[in-house]
Amino acid sequence: MILLKQLLMESPTKRLLTEQTTTTYEFRDSFPDNIVLPINPKQLNITSFDKITNINQLTPNLQNFINTLKSAILSKKLTKGNITIAASADGNAAATKQVPGGDGADWNQAQVDFSYSNGAALTNQTLADRRAQGIEYVIKRFVKLPTEVTITKTGNGAGTKKLVTVVVPIVTYNLQTPKTNITNPKTKKIEIFDLAAAKYTPPAYNDVKIPIAKCNGNLQANGVAGNPIAYRSKLETKSGTISMNFTPAYIPDRLVITQYDTTKKTTKIIHDTGYVSDSAAAAQVDFGTVLADLNSKNKLVGYNGIIKQPTTVTVDLGQVPNTEYFVEIYAPLGPTAWMLTINCQVSNNSETSTPAPMPSFDAFVNSNSFNGKLYWDKSYASLVKDTDSARSNDLGWTGQLKNGKFFDGQYFAYDKDGVLQTIDMYGNGKFVGKGQL
Repeated sequence: MILLKQLLMESPTKRLLTEQTTTTYEFRDSFPDNIVLPINPKQLNITSFDKITNINQLTPNLQNFINTLKSAILSKKLTKGNITIAASADGNAAATKQVPGGDGADWNQAQVDFSYSNGAALTNQTLADRRAQGIEYVIKRFVKLPTEVTITKTGNGAGTKKLVTVVVPIVTYNLQTPKTNITNPKTKKIEIFDLAAAKYTPPAYNDVKIPIAKCNGNLQANGVAGNPIAYRSKLETKSGTISMNFTPAYIPDRLVITQYDTTKKTTKIIHDTGYVSDSAAAAQVDFGTVLADLNSKNKLVGYNGIIKQPTTVTVDLGQVPNTEYFVEIYAPLGPTAWMLTINCQVSNNSETSTPAPMPSFDAFVNSNSFNGKLYWDKSYASLVKDTDSARSNDLGWTGQLKNGKFFDGQYFAYDKDGVLQTIDMYGNGKFVGKGQL
């Protein structure tokens, strides 16, 4: 079985960003023996270039490359010039029609036959030429190039390895870039790109001194870099639905919510934003390659080939016993800037009542909506109508109910002693924030 290895790296001869006018992408060993399809293995139905219809079928670093090209065009960093593709085959052994691996699990004979189809000679030169053709095909298939951007390609059948090198007329950052001041294209503020910056050491999940991420509070960057984690904090709440507004600056960062089992001492990621930036298209060009390179060395970086715009994060923590939740920020590209606002819809405080999914009162059961006021009964066990003689003076809900849910209004939550704890505000069927006590 041939193990495939995909590496995407910058040319070592162009180390300083200021020296670059092009970026070189190298796809090393992306093609197994006798195969010219630039795809992941185990896709036996793809037996020609025209059956590549989804970017997710491509090798991981080729996906990153395609996303980078698209973003470079969107951000006006690729408007003209020539993309050169140079492919090679290992000329140390003669070409054959043997299926890589031999057992047919990863590749099949039809894919090998395609490499030499249409009367092509059974040579390493054919493999090299058609590998270049494959890269050209996926560029044109997934990227709408500007009219002034051209592509040229060559093949070398006498190479020493299976390699495709693509040179693109854009400028980007790489692992050899020294500490650099970067101007955020959106805010015009200066950020620092420094892979050698001081690294953060995350506290253990069971560390009693770990900082607490409080409900309805704000967190911000701590001024250090990640390797890749640059910040860890325990969520104050352990259940219910939370919403978070994670706002990085230009250099991309990643928000992860981790569930920790306090009994088994195990962790599980329950939400991952991926890497986000306030200027995602431009950031994809500048930082996509360095993230891909770091990812090939350290899977914890978790880069999936695309940098996105930030959006509001909504996570249902549920009600899982013996668990705690942690906010983790991944920031491997230097001491970058970010802000995080946490809104907790439901507190896990055992002393606090939580909104009932189906308040028990006759008017609500017999109709789809209710406008008015509901009160807690004296045992704080259920909601009752405002006309019910059993009501207390403690307001539970004011506003409109629809279809078994809180819709527009305010929900008042009390502890077991009848002391008001929180006021949850709803609008158009959604939780919108906390009211003032």
